[in-house]
Amino acid sequence: MHPAKLRYRAHIDGLRAVAVLLVIGFHTFPKAVRAGFVGVDIFFVISGYLISSILYAEFGAAQASGGGVIRDFYSRRVRRIFPSLIVALVACYVRAISCSFRASSRNCRFKWWPAPVSA
Repeated sequence: MHPAKLRYRAHIDGLRAVAVLLVIGFHTFPKAVRAGFVGVDIFFVISGYLISSILYAEFGAAQASGGGVIRDFYSRRVRRIFPSLIVALVACYVRAISCSFRASSRNCRFKWWPAPVSA
């Protein structure tokens, strides 16, 4: 089954931009942008809306063509997100290992061994 095609909605991209700016502003200037954490809430609401819209459209189409909607939905998410996840994990492990084997590890202010067990 093909994924549901939703029409492009520019105002959702605008809300995403506001959310990103709030979070970046909060991390860059925490005293000036005190409510930057609201950007995370905006992202959660947008994600929930989009996921619900996609699943609603796919369940409507699946009544005529058969099931497997949830499986197909999550398999698309895994194929999209896992490559980035693997790159990020490898980069973190390489950095952690390089810090742990340095003779002088003043630049590395963390221990590498808690990273694998905390994920």
